Order: sequence, then structure tokens, then C-alpha cells
Amino acid sequence: MFIYVYNKKYQIEKKKKKKKKKKKKKKKNFFFFFFFFFLFKFNEKGKFYIFF
Repeated sequence: MFIYVYNKKYQIEKKKKKKKKKKKKKKKNFFFFFFFFFLFKFNEKGKFYIFF
């Protein structure tokens, strides 16, 4: 099962989450960055897949 998500929407959500969680825990954001890196495979069209 995979979901198509637009890059622009992801960037807006990522910025909102970073402002709240960046000050409290930097290690968790670093972990999530690698977690997303392995989960998401970017497309040439600007979309990426989320695999469950």
C-alpha cells in the first residue's frame, strides 16, 4: 500500500513540525530524517511514495 503526497505539502508540514520540536529534541529530528530517508523514495515528478 502506498500514498502519493506532494512535495509542497510535505515541506509546509515539515516546517511547522521543526519549529515546535527543534528546540526540545534535536536527536529525534535527526533520527526521523534517516527514518524518512529510508521510507520515502522520491519521484522525478516531485512526488514520493510512503510504503507501509
